Amino acid sequence: MEPPFPIVPVPEDASEELENVGSKEKFWYTREDGHRWLFKTNRPNTGEDWAEKIAAELCTLISLPHATYELATWTNKRGVVSRHMGQPDDQLVLGNELLAGRVLGYPRDRGQHFYRNPQYTLDLTLDTLSDPAIGILIDPAWSIPAGVQTAAEAFLGFLLLDAWIGNTDRHDKNWGVLERPTEQGPRRYLAPTFDHASSLGRELRDAERTERLTTRDRNRTVEAYRKRTRSGFFRQEGDRQTMHPVAAFRRAVEVYPGIARAWLDTLAAVRENDVKALFSRIPDAHISPVGREFAICILTLNRDALLSS
Repeated sequence: MEPPFPIVPVPEDASEELENVGSKEKFWYTREDGHRWLFKTNRPNTGEDWAEKIAAELCTLISLPHATYELATWTNKRGVVSRHMGQPDDQLVLGNELLAGRVLGYPRDRGQHFYRNPQYTLDLTLDTLSDPAIGILIDPAWSIPAGVQTAAEAFLGFLLLDAWIGNTDRHDKNWGVLERPTEQGPRRYLAPTFDHASSLGRELRDAERTERLTTRDRNRTVEAYRKRTRSGFFRQEGDRQTMHPVAAFRRAVEVYPGIARAWLDTLAAVRENDVKALFSRIPDAHISPVGREFAICILTLNRDALLSS
């Protein structure tokens, strides 16, 4: 059995720069390795730290480039630390900036109201990622499924992950590009996927998890919970509700059928024991047995739904 994931202690006086994007307390600091890391605290009574860590490890299983996450503590607060993505001089440009530069009237900033913009559709996002005028590349150092050659095709891996873990937080500030200075001018590369804490039932209390795992009421099962999950994407402007993450991936399948198959093959190759092994490495103080069981059930149900697409 693999040892528990380490918990990084963040010094009390570590904060060098506050990070204002998002709704959680977070700051940048420099670790002893010389790299800049971002510390993010958990919201009260949630398992955001273990959900973020598990999601990152699941990315590895499906060959999806992702931000590095480690469990952490700071002044007795639980959270995660994430290493600065890309090269030292890279600048992260978030999705809302790219979309606002392409669509007249698209809001550059809606504060914390990430899901209240009906212009934020999946088709618009895929079109933006594939727009040659914007010129988004994929990092040649990435190890991704064979055949994936463009940023939009790589983004299908993001959608696959979201559908698998039930991620509700893929709003237009939770993806972006790394703008990298070169001798030939700036180059834009799709940033690795990041921010996956809103997933795996991390917000539920154990009493509700137990009820959903054992009830005979179809409206209270884990499957019922899974079906109510919503992504950040609207299917089309004017819709009142965003898409289910599995539906979002299925829409991408219609646009990129061959590449979607390549991503699905990576999911099909994941073994149940490998997933369970990841959860066994989360320290017991961070997640309960029923929390593990519920999250694994979510992953199993979503995997089955995806592979039956």
